[in-house]
Amino acid sequence: MDAVAETLEEIQESRVSTGASFGLGPASLFVLTIGALEGWYGKTVAGDLYGSDAVQYLDIARAFERGDMHSALNPLWSQGYPALLAFARSLFAAGNAGEWNSIRLVNFLIFVLAWVCFVGLLREMLRGRRLSGIAMLGSVSIFVTAQVCMDQVSRVGPDQLVAAFFFLVCMLLLRMRRAPSAQLTAVLGVVLGVGFLAKAIFLPLGCVALVIIAGMLLLRRIKLTEMLPGAALFAVIVLAYGAALSYEFGSPTLGEAGSLNYAWHVDRLAKWVHWEGGVDPADKAWPKPWIARFTHWESDPPNFGKPIHPSLMIGTAPTVYAFRGPVQATYPPYFDAPYWYQGYKHPVRWRYQVVALGKNVADLIVVLIKQPLILALALAYLVLFLRREDRTLLWAALPEWLSMMWPVCLLALAGVLIYLPVHLEGRYLAAFLAVLLIFKLDAFSSVLARSANLRMAVSALILVGFVAGLVKDQHEVWSRALHHWKYQDNLEWREGQVLKAAGFAPESEIGVISWTPNVQCDWAYLADLRITSEIETPQDEKTFWNLDPWDQNAVMLRFRQAGAVAVVTRDRPKEGTPGWDQLGSLPMWVYRF
Repeated sequence: MDAVAETLEEIQESRVSTGASFGLGPASLFVLTIGALEGWYGKTVAGDLYGSDAVQYLDIARAFERGDMHSALNPLWSQGYPALLAFARSLFAAGNAGEWNSIRLVNFLIFVLAWVCFVGLLREMLRGRRLSGIAMLGSVSIFVTAQVCMDQVSRVGPDQLVAAFFFLVCMLLLRMRRAPSAQLTAVLGVVLGVGFLAKAIFLPLGCVALVIIAGMLLLRRIKLTEMLPGAALFAVIVLAYGAALSYEFGSPTLGEAGSLNYAWHVDRLAKWVHWEGGVDPADKAWPKPWIARFTHWESDPPNFGKPIHPSLMIGTAPTVYAFRGPVQATYPPYFDAPYWYQGYKHPVRWRYQVVALGKNVADLIVVLIKQPLILALALAYLVLFLRREDRTLLWAALPEWLSMMWPVCLLALAGVLIYLPVHLEGRYLAAFLAVLLIFKLDAFSSVLARSANLRMAVSALILVGFVAGLVKDQHEVWSRALHHWKYQDNLEWREGQVLKAAGFAPESEIGVISWTPNVQCDWAYLADLRITSEIETPQDEKTFWNLDPWDQNAVMLRFRQAGAVAVVTRDRPKEGTPGWDQLGSLPMWVYRF
């Protein structure tokens, strides 16, 4: 043990100069270039312009612009990110092009903020040590993989902002571990509170952070009164926001995102729109028959209650829904889901939770193995355990490392565990995984400091994994950049511009035949139209097109009676069907009343 301690002491002294130093300036230039390219040329999974859930945040930004706080204070979608969009929008020219540019700028600046906070976290972790070449390579690789490959700079949503605040919180926690003070806890409380305004995850995450602070203070025999400023400021921000939100929502709430996502993903309540009460058939609610049997879905069905404000069914065969909500939005049922789902009861059944947990564990594994860098780091960690003397050194260094890094590792792990029982996606976990990976890399620096060959092998693994992940996820972005892709070439952009030029008044109400408007209604947002009625399912769409012209006219009359000035579809009407006009050469047809 004396030999191990002596070796650790030598390594501690040499870690300042371990490996070739790589400047922060070139690393930052590389990171920001990759982020800027993805931010401008990134493509969404569905091919729409802004990405899934984007229109909801853009609708909130518009509500802020026109001073409509009732629409802006939405209990499902957070307000922090849309408020930034609304502010930036005023700096650009009016119109869709100006809005596009303002969104790109806001997203890129948030990405820059996330990098700055990440670098601050690294510096706090190093505690005055110089960042070696391998540490810089690992840090850059992990950050870019998390924020550009697992998440997207181009995505319209708050996840990049969440990452920036999370990195900042971790940096402050490490600083508090070194030198706790009431002033520092006050700053941390404000950051946690503002983070809550960016996304609801910071409510449970903030509570965990406060518990961690209490633990740090107790371990150092410092009075818990030191944390009161931070706890008080966090509580004031949360409660002030909750009071405003409750006033607009009409009942006490701090947000409905957790409640609704639990309903949709764990209880298997009919999602995402047009819940009419009752339960879905077993084959629709659960992916496998044996899971439906395990949950006793048919023999002991859950009692979800009935919606207080169901969508109005204005026709059957095909089913036609109409929905005019209390707020202005491009697609009200999804934008204001808490309103349409009011009346839902919250059954908690352990069998449903077991199934959801199993699915999410499987999803987490998929998230991890889809990233070559994570696989490369896992292999690198195995390499570090090959030699007995290295294993001995690692185990000897582990207690000291944990004593320094446990607050941030615990908080990052808590972030993953908060999502795990309900629903998770890679972009939700990106920042948490980045912190866990970067601190694990630092933990193994004691072994890397001993062997140049080992450093070279680990560096090669990290580089191969990083490049493989970049090529896998970013090759299409780079291709678009090389071919000078323009956002004006996007199909939904073109559809929105043609509809905007078609003479519809702003905020005109329209109907839609068979769609997934919650994902793909960028065109309606761009044209400033409101979807207030629809034929939703493929089965009902097929039924409609198989009707004779007389019966089709009867269905169209229902759309008109619901307030629609036109009906839009991407399904080519049958030859000879009267009333439908194609929008130029675009795959979209409009029926005007």
